[in-house]
Amino acid sequence: MQIDRRTVLCASAATALAATAATAQRRAPIDLNDADENLRAYIRLRGDLTGTTVIERVEARSFGVIEHKLPQPLFAATGIQVSRFLPTREGFLFRYKYFSLTTDLATGQPMATLANPYTGRVNRIPPRTTAPGEILLTTRGWQFTQKPNDAATQALPGVVRPWSRMGDQLQLTDTLISPPKFEVHPAFQLFTYMAPWALATDRDRASVPASFAGTGMEDWRDWMEMDSARHDGSLTVHMTGRKVSGPADFPDWLIAAARKEMPTLFDTL
Repeated sequence: MQIDRRTVLCASAATALAATAATAQRRAPIDLNDADENLRAYIRLRGDLTGTTVIERVEARSFGVIEHKLPQPLFAATGIQVSRFLPTREGFLFRYKYFSLTTDLATGQPMATLANPYTGRVNRIPPRTTAPGEILLTTRGWQFTQKPNDAATQALPGVVRPWSRMGDQLQLTDTLISPPKFEVHPAFQLFTYMAPWALATDRDRASVPASFAGTGMEDWRDWMEMDSARHDGSLTVHMTGRKVSGPADFPDWLIAAARKEMPTLFDTL
């Protein structure tokens, strides 16, 4: 079959137009009010769109809160979170592991015991570990895959996460995904993730350097041996964190403890 010059030119023009349209779509300003673009931006900040493993360093400060009493500074913590966001047909499967040691508020060094100001007892402090967990993130919300019928795990303060541009930074706000056992208003469980605007809104990037800060409420730790009838309250925890390159970004004592207590922490999820 002979193909004339006009047909070849038309086909070439159509291909060029399609490529130009695709390029224009990629370069169009990102719409963070669109549920899909908002979710993808969120994962750029928290992880990696390709499913590559991401490591975060987490710093926390915990305060005891009991009605009619001033908040009581108790302890801090340094933690390692290892996670992946695996693309699926529905959205992204968030897999994660966590390890932390409780530290002294003043020195930042690990603590083996706490002189509990509420009970008068001295409590031994174990490492805090979270076994591999999974959460499905979609444009409709999120859900623990281990408890698909638990409606309480599906709450999200809006499918499109609130966002703002502060100078050259994107700030994207999300609720803490692991709520305490007691009922708490979502406004007390907010975390803000931050990254350079130009990087976070670049569709060609799978991941960007990012940090976060937020405050959440937690139950008393089991090791605190709190008598809830006498000490009805909770922990308020302020956390900050950032993506890091690997184990070298953590104190040696934390890595040594993690390799001993949770040897599979850095294994592929």
